[in-house]
Amino acid sequence: MKSIEFFKAYSYLPIEGIISPKMAHFLYNYVKQNAYRLSVLENMDKDMQDITLREYHGVFDDTQAFGDFSKYGDPTFDTLMCYIKPQLEILTDLKLTETYSYHRLYTENTELTRHKDRPSCEISMTLCLGYDISNMPKEEQDWNWPMWVNTHEEDREVFMKPGDGIIYRGCDIEHWRLPFSGKNHAQVFLHYNSELQNKFDNRPYVGMPGSFRSK
Repeated sequence: MKSIEFFKAYSYLPIEGIISPKMAHFLYNYVKQNAYRLSVLENMDKDMQDITLREYHGVFDDTQAFGDFSKYGDPTFDTLMCYIKPQLEILTDLKLTETYSYHRLYTENTELTRHKDRPSCEISMTLCLGYDISNMPKEEQDWNWPMWVNTHEEDREVFMKPGDGIIYRGCDIEHWRLPFSGKNHAQVFLHYNSELQNKFDNRPYVGMPGSFRSK
């Protein structure tokens, strides 16, 4: 299979339509609702700074995208992580173990600095859910925000429409995004290991906050 050969050679693989546009649109709105709900909760309740509440509702102070909504281990996206695993195993010829999901709503001028991931993200899928670029010129309305990867000492950009994704070796190759020009962009990261270890990122089950991780 060509996808297996490409992934083995370059440590990443663009995948069109890993979920349907309708499902992507639903999840895009789900992320926006989560972000808005957290902003309302923080305005109503100063106790939202409590770490337990932050784990269950998300944060706006992730160091990789400070000010943007981010959330670890959401039950919906952890379920998606488990659901699409068989497809990813076929495309990569790897036996995968689910670790965790992470989703984020990027906003204007946010960038993702060049980095590699921690060991729980050995094999990762980043999936575009949707975006609002209505603030951009009409001639740029077909634009979508690319992710960059470095493979074989070459920087490559990969564009994604809603429902498209990239699977990549997050611990091995650097990846990043330049500053975002639109209003918002929802992305989910689904993480796996290629060995039968670290299942659910050492949590008892999917959909649980990071505080449940055992060392």
